[in-house]
Amino acid sequence: MKRFFVLLIASALFLTAYGAGFLNGGSNAEPNREPHFVSASYGERLNAEPSFSSASYGAEMNSEPYEASAYSAAEHSPTFSFLKDFAEKNKNREAGTEGGERAAEYLTAFFKGLDRYLPYEFEKAKDAVDGDGGMEFKFKENDAELTAKNVIFYKPSNLSNPEKKQVVIGAHYDNTVYKTSGNGGIEPSYGAFDNASGIAVLMALADVLKEDAFGFDLVFAAFSAEEKGLRGSAAFVEKMSEKEIENTLLFVNLDCVGGDYLYLYAGETNTAHGGFLLQTAKDAEIGLRLMPRGRIALASDSFSGLPYFSYAMTSDHALFFGAGINVAFFTGANYDITDSFLPRESKKYPNIVNTEDDTLEKYIEYYGETGYIKGDALVSLIASALFKPDFVKTAEESRLNGRPYALLYDDGFYVAVYAAGALFLMFIAFLFYRRVKGTDDGEKEEKKVNPGDIIVFEEFGI
Repeated sequence: MKRFFVLLIASALFLTAYGAGFLNGGSNAEPNREPHFVSASYGERLNAEPSFSSASYGAEMNSEPYEASAYSAAEHSPTFSFLKDFAEKNKNREAGTEGGERAAEYLTAFFKGLDRYLPYEFEKAKDAVDGDGGMEFKFKENDAELTAKNVIFYKPSNLSNPEKKQVVIGAHYDNTVYKTSGNGGIEPSYGAFDNASGIAVLMALADVLKEDAFGFDLVFAAFSAEEKGLRGSAAFVEKMSEKEIENTLLFVNLDCVGGDYLYLYAGETNTAHGGFLLQTAKDAEIGLRLMPRGRIALASDSFSGLPYFSYAMTSDHALFFGAGINVAFFTGANYDITDSFLPRESKKYPNIVNTEDDTLEKYIEYYGETGYIKGDALVSLIASALFKPDFVKTAEESRLNGRPYALLYDDGFYVAVYAAGALFLMFIAFLFYRRVKGTDDGEKEEKKVNPGDIIVFEEFGI
C-alpha cells in the first residue's frame, strides 16, 4: 500500500515537472553561447541575401574591425549617429511633457525625410493616426489627465499583399524621471540606454529598408509612455482589429541595446519564429542568447495576460503577446547574475537604467563599441531575417502551432493543467489510502470479545 502511494506521488511530481519543462523552454532550448560579434562579416553575409539599397551601410559593415576607442568605433557604426543625435537633442522625453512632444516631432521629421513611409492607418480606427504619423492618447497620472503621442509610419508592400499582412517594429522613445538623493527633487533620466539605444536601431532599420520590397507591410512604431505602464503600446493594440491582429506576422521590440550580452525573448516556450531568429543569428555569427524563462512571481501580469508575472514582460511586447501576436524582444543585459528579481545590465558596471547615470557619456564609458556593435548586429539580424524567403511561412507556422492564448494565454495554462492533474492524482491516492485504512480499522472494530477469549493488550498499545 505504501509503495503504491509513493508511486502515485512520484508520478504526480513527474507530471508537474514535465509541465514546468514547457515553461522553461524544454530540452530543445538553444544553449547560451558567448557573444561573438564579427563586424567584418555582416556585410558579406547580408550581400548573400537581396542586397540593401543603401550602399554606405554595406560599406560600413565591411569595414575593418573596430579600434579600441569608443568614438573611433562610432565612426563605423550605422546606429551610433542616430543614438548620439537623438539622445543629445531629446534629453527629456518624459511622456506628457513638452520634451516628449518635441521628441515626437523629431521622429516625425525623420520618417518624412526618408520619403518612403506613410502615416499608418488602422483598418477600423481610421482617424487614430494623424497625417503626420502621430497617434495621440491620454493617460492619467496623479489624478491628472495627460496626453502623449506614438509616432507610427509604414511602408506598404511592394508585392501582392491582399491579406494586408504586416510586421511591426517598435521601440519606446520616452524616458523616465528619478528622485534626486540631495533634495528629494525630480530630474529626468536622460535615457541613452533606455531607450535611445532601441530608437537608434529602429531608425537605422527604417533607413536601411526604405527601398526594399517585401510581401508584407513594414510598420515602424515609436511608442511613448512605456515608462508610465506601457500606455503607448496598449493604445496601439487597443485600436487593432481582429483581422489586423491575425495578420501581424511579428512584433519586434527593441529596448535597451547594450549591457554585457544580447538577448532574445520569443515566448514562454520554444517557438518556430524564435528558432528561426536564433538560426539567422548563428548563420551571421551574431552572439544571441535566449532570455531565461520561468522566473516568475505569484501575481498575475495584467499586460501580457499570463496567469503569473514574468520579468520578460516589462516592455511593450507584453501587450502584443497578450493579443496572441508573435513577439521578438531584443534587449541587452546579463541574466547570468541572479542576485535580484530584475535583471542586471552588466557584471562589471552598476545598472544605469532609470538613474541619473543613463547618459550618452556614461553609456559610452561603460559599453563603448560593444554597445554600437550590438545595435549594428540587430540591424543586420532583423533585416536578414525579413529577407529570407521562409520568413512568412515560419511566422504563420509559429502562430498556428503556438499555445492556445485564449486559455490563460500561454504555457501558464499548461503548467496549471499538469499541476491540477498532479493534485488530482494525489487526492485520489489519498482517498484510496483512507478507504483501505478505514476497511482495516472496520475489521478491527468488528472483532467481538467472547467469554473465554484471551486478550493480548500489546495489540492495542497497552
